[in-house]
Formats: sequence, C-alpha cells, structure tokens
Amino acid sequence: MAGTITSCQVGTPSHGNALRCDAAHCSATCQNGAVTRVVHVPYVVEQDEDGAWCASAQLRPGVAAFGEGQTQDEALADLRSGLELLIEEVGIPDEMTLTLNVA
Repeated sequence: MAGTITSCQVGTPSHGNALRCDAAHCSATCQNGAVTRVVHVPYVVEQDEDGAWCASAQLRPGVAAFGEGQTQDEALADLRSGLELLIEEVGIPDEMTLTLNVA
C-alpha cells in the first residue's frame, strides 16, 4: 500500500518575520515569527510474514526513513517520527507540483 505523509517543519525565519517562498516549490506560512512548511512524502507500508507492519519513505536518492509497528497506524506514526528527525538533519527535499489531466 502506498500513500503520502504530510510533515511540517517549524523554525524561525533568519531575517525577522519576512518569509520569501516561491509558491511553486513550497507551501509555507509565517505566524508570530515561526515558519511552518508542509512537505508531502510518498510512502509504502507492507505487512511482513510475521505480521508486523513496515513503512518506508525516501526523501531523495539514498536518504530514507523507516517505521514499524504492530498495526499499520503504528508503523506510519513511527515513520512520521523518523521523517521529522531526518528532515531536521538533512533538510527539506525539493518538491515539484504537477497538475495532470486524467481521462
């Protein structure tokens, strides 16, 4: 099963309360000097032969996070925690938004 996790990173703008963000590359808001950015991360979650749930997501080639749990929700929660730590360490990946015609 595949899906998308939405993760947020909160920080303080480096130049006062000004936030400059190209709308094509991110969705960000600035309130009270704190910046929140929504990051969409595709993921895969599967149940292994022992019944445990395993989730994984790749931020960029060679940079991934993993989660596991007794239920699918626990595995996704563990993955979300791992992604938040990974994003703190390596930064937010570049994003591109596409609008596709599906017929």
